[in-house]
Amino acid sequence: MARFQVTDNIELVKFNREVVRKGTVVAGPYLIDKVDHYQVKWNDQDRVQIMCDLTSTKYHYRLS
Repeated sequence: MARFQVTDNIELVKFNREVVRKGTVVAGPYLIDKVDHYQVKWNDQDRVQIMCDLTSTKYHYRLS
């Protein structure tokens, strides 16, 4: 099940709780290889990027 919806404000966070970047979900989710993918407009960039909602040992995404 998708964790984020269009217009949600999200944060990319290091596991030490440092916010790396903030943005807004503009499209998605797209289920590719059983992983949710989203298009995100990051506040510090002029373009839209694709991000996948995977857990790693260093980073994770959360609602802001």
